[in-house]
Amino acid sequence: MSNLILASGSSYKAALLQRLMLPFSVEYPKVDECAIGNELPRQTAERLAREKAHCIACLLYTSPSPRDQRGS
Repeated sequence: MSNLILASGSSYKAALLQRLMLPFSVEYPKVDECAIGNELPRQTAERLAREKAHCIACLLYTSPSPRDQRGS
């Protein structure tokens, strides 16, 4: 099974994944979580999920060894 990445600093979400006994790592994307304009809550959640996934993908796959650069 591939490792899941939790793109959130939420301790609640991490605890849920731990209870499910799923292997995962935590990354902290730098994404502004404010709603934009008249966005509906669902639209905000979907946009944030896409932005966080994109941010983490760029972090992990665009540099030779991002973990070494962050000291992890």
